[in-house]
Formats: sequence, structure tokens, C-alpha cells
Amino acid sequence: MGLVGLIACINVANLLLSRAVEIAIRATLGASRGRLIRQTLTESSFLDFSGGAAGLALGYWGVDFLIAVGPTNIPKLTEVTVDGRVLAFTIVLYLLTGLAGGLAPALRFSIGRRTKR
Repeated sequence: MGLVGLIACINVANLLLSRAVEIAIRATLGASRGRLIRQTLTESSFLDFSGGAAGLALGYWGVDFLIAVGPTNIPKLTEVTVDGRVLAFTIVLYLLTGLAGGLAPALRFSIGRRTKR
């Protein structure tokens, strides 16, 4: 399990490195600061939305699965649901992580550059 986790971490690090190289190349070729920020915000927001949607789907299915296979002696187990508060929290969380994940690399690579018009 540890080796599989290590391989997953290496793959994510490789993807982030290739993303950083792409941003650096775009900045070197003359992309404006606004364009870099828009690109990274769009990419990270899409990825965060996809991950949040997948997490919510797994949460709904996981609750149903746990109710189906869970022991019968747990009180009110059948009343457990994923409600609106969980949905709202997940949406706010993936929006914030999308903003943070998109702004951080864009600002890092565009510091010191003048904005082109």
C-alpha cells in the first residue's frame, strides 16, 4: 500500500512539474499576467469541480453502501444521509481550493512581469 501511495504521489508531482514548465514557457513567450491567471484558474477550477463532484457521488453511494452492509444494532443508521449542508460545504471547499490552486502558481510565475495590453 505504501508503494502504491508513493507512486501516486510521484505521478501527481510529475503532473505539477509539467504544469509549472508549461506556465513558465507561456510566460517566456510573452503571455500576459492576466492570461496566465485566467488559464490556471480555469484549469484548477475544472479539476476541483470534477474532484468535488466525484467525491459527492462517492459520498452518496458510500452512505447507501454502509447502510446496506452495516450492522443492524446501530441506532438510526437508516436515517443517515448526505444533506444540503454537506453539499454546500463541498461546493465552497472546491471553489476555495480552485482559487488558491489557480492563483498561487500564476502569481508565482508572473511576479515581476509587466502586464501587456
